[in-house]
This record gives sequence, C-alpha cells and structure tokens, in this order.
Amino acid sequence: MAAKFFCVLIGLVVSVAAGQSNFTETCHGIELLSDSLSHTSQLKATCSNEMIEGGQSHESTIDLNLCVGIDQTNGQLVWSIYGKYTLYCSNCSLAEPALLSCACKPLTQGDARSTTLDLDDGIGNESGVLSCIGGIGS
Repeated sequence: MAAKFFCVLIGLVVSVAAGQSNFTETCHGIELLSDSLSHTSQLKATCSNEMIEGGQSHESTIDLNLCVGIDQTNGQLVWSIYGKYTLYCSNCSLAEPALLSCACKPLTQGDARSTTLDLDDGIGNESGVLSCIGGIGS
C-alpha cells in the first residue's frame, strides 16, 4: 500500500513539474536582453495569465543567472540555483523557440566551448510571470 501511494505521489510531482515548464506554449515575443554590463542574462517575454478569465497577457522578465550555471568540468550550460552563467560565458544568443547558446569556459583548463540549453526545460509561466522551475528566479 505504501509503495503504491509513493508511486502515485511521484507521478503527481513529475506531472506538476512538467506542467510548469514549456513557457513557450503560453508566452510570445521571447528575447534575451543585455544588462548594463552587456551580459545577456535577462529573458523577456509576454506571457498569458491563464488564471484570469480571458488569459490577459503582460510582459515578464527573469534573470537567468538565478537559474542557469555551467558544469565546471566541461563548460556546459546546466540548471543551477544562483548559477551565474554570465561569469563564465560570452557571445550568448537565443534561437527559436527558446534555445540559449553561449561560449562558456570551464574552471578547469581549456578554451571556451559552445553549449546550448533548452530554456523550455526549466523556465515556466506561473500566472503570467516567468519563473525557474525548482529555482529561485521570478
């Protein structure tokens, strides 16, 4: 009985998490903005709030440094709380639908490497506000 309950609980958690990502399904006008230091860390989109009748849309921005970091051994972009990927990456761009591509240098020896992260896997639209799934950003 306990094992069955645990499996059902895990299934619910996975389905809720899956429902919260894929922000490109409810957001449009997605773009990567530069901050005052020319770091491309701000993700901006116009997102619908499906909790309100009529799904009113408004602009939302999130600092990807609160969600995205790099794997220090190979320089690949990864989901990470307080990741601060812009400390290690340059030449970042956004391709449709939401692929973040950068050249990132790992802390270990080596040159910067090209890496891509699908933002749909970890960014969600919560009532019209962009947020990191499992992270702190919003």
